[in-house]
This record gives sequence, structure tokens and C-alpha cells, in this order.
Amino acid sequence: PGGPRPGGRDPRARPGAPAPGAGGGRGRPCGPATAGARSAGILLEDEVHVSDFPLADELAVRAALARYCHCCDDGDLDGVAALFAPDGLFTFGGRTARGTREILEFFQASSGKEEQRGKHLTVNVVVTPPATPGGTARVASDFVFLRFEEGRLVPALAGRYDDEFVRVDGQWRFASRQARLMRQPRTTQP
Repeated sequence: PGGPRPGGRDPRARPGAPAPGAGGGRGRPCGPATAGARSAGILLEDEVHVSDFPLADELAVRAALARYCHCCDDGDLDGVAALFAPDGLFTFGGRTARGTREILEFFQASSGKEEQRGKHLTVNVVVTPPATPGGTARVASDFVFLRFEEGRLVPALAGRYDDEFVRVDGQWRFASRQARLMRQPRTTQP
């Protein structure tokens, strides 16, 4: 009772969700389960059921990711700061801002002028539910920042966000957001 039926389909799974082991499910990295994924804190599909994290919570976390992009792009820096918990942490490019005031100052310096802004895109989102009720949800996502050059939007930065979300007054807020830039891989000479 309650497990997958013959054919591998779990009757509790959301309609349209991939079958177990098919990849692409919430909390599942690409490829087979690995010790590396576990050591990175990623819950694998066989370790969490979809019902363990309500869909409304996952959608609220994903909406916060989108609001972050919209607020940054629109110059709504108070809106950006409001997405963080009061003691939230933001880390980017060797700089760290903690708390609403420091986070707002960081974004005023980096995005306060219209010419500093562009288009933020967040993709490949993996939400890992809290291990305990009231705990921290973890999110890994990739980002691309596009900037205008000679009248065209071109990629300027790309990388990965490592986020932790907590509930504050019933809303999911960033407890921490670390932006790590993608680096060109080193090549070895033959």
C-alpha cells in the first residue's frame, strides 16, 4: 500500500511528474544516485516523497526566485531586500552583506543605476525540502545575467545560486543566497 504500482508509477505522485528513476523529479540530481549528491545535501527521489513538501510551498519558493529577478531588473531594490529574512545573508564576488540594511546597500551600489541593470534568468531549479517541519529548504539553481552592449542583450555572467529559505511570518524568505560565478575550466596541455 502507498508504494509504486507495477510499472513503477507511484499513485501519490503529481500528475505529469516523472516516474521514479526517470530523472527530472523534485530533489533528484541528474543521473543515478551518488554519494556525491548525498554529501552535497541533495535529497534523492527515493529519500523523499513528493507529499513531504507541499506543492504550494515549492511554488512559493520558486516565486521568490522569480521575484528576485524581477526586482533586480526593475530596480526595486527595497523589494530585493524584502525577499530576505531580517538577518539574511547575501554573498557575491567576495563580498558578504548581512541583514536588510547591508543587503539594500549592496544592491544600491551594484544595481542602483539603470545602466547597471540588465536581465536576470534563473533556471535548472532543484528544491530540497526541509528535513524537519519548520526547517530550512535548500535550493540550487543556475543563473545567467544579460547586459546591454551596443544595443543588444548579451550574456555577462553565469553561475550557480546556492540558497537557503526559511519561513518568516508565513512567507518563504532567503536565509542565505550565495552566488558563485562559473569559471572557465582549466585545460591541461598534452
